[in-house]
Amino acid sequence: MSSMRVVIGVISSLLLILISIYNFTTDNSLTIEAWGFLLLAPLPLAIALASKDVKKNIQSKELQEWDEDTEDVNNDDIDPIEYGYDIPVM
Repeated sequence: MSSMRVVIGVISSLLLILISIYNFTTDNSLTIEAWGFLLLAPLPLAIALASKDVKKNIQSKELQEWDEDTEDVNNDDIDPIEYGYDIPVM
């Protein structure tokens, strides 16, 4: 099944490239439509070569809990120059 998907992706990518070349030859200039077909050409190939198990791999990763142990910092007495921050001059 995946080989059929790859074949369809390759054929559709080549078809988009050929349509772009055809538009270029009939108009004798590079139009937005010809560029659009060229830019869309890698998309079917990327979809065809993508793994089916991507969704399974994402779901199989364990969720990690967020640590809520953060300390509050008193920001009133902090000098930004001491911590290496630049003061913008306008």
